[in-house]
Amino acid sequence: MRQDEALDALEQAEALKARMRGQGGWYAVFGVGYAAMSCGLILAVGLLPEALPWTMGVFAVVLAVLIAYAVTRSAQPRNLGALHLGMMGAWTAVYLVTLIVGINVFPGEPAWWVSGALLSALPPLAVAYVALRQSRNPR
Repeated sequence: MRQDEALDALEQAEALKARMRGQGGWYAVFGVGYAAMSCGLILAVGLLPEALPWTMGVFAVVLAVLIAYAVTRSAQPRNLGALHLGMMGAWTAVYLVTLIVGINVFPGEPAWWVSGALLSALPPLAVAYVALRQSRNPR
């Protein structure tokens, strides 16, 4: 390969890197959407138990929209599998504790359900922040 060909290849690689850099930030949008969905779901389950059927329907629709959004993205953030697995594990733990304890010990108690809803938003918001930082500062 000649020097001019090598320089052209490097320029193309830099252009591709610059174009793809911002596209990994979509997971931040996913995380914020998931956090909002989680808050709404927990608040509805805890404070409006009679609305459970439509609450779960809305949850399913929003989740389907988030998944459709995720699978149509052309680039993935670095370590997406680990980020998503960590987020889902932490979120599941918070969600289950909030629901099990809340239903059995604090039914209808706003302080419990609001704090649990806000706490459930932390894992998706944390990975949204990480994904956004990675998309702004690639290695």
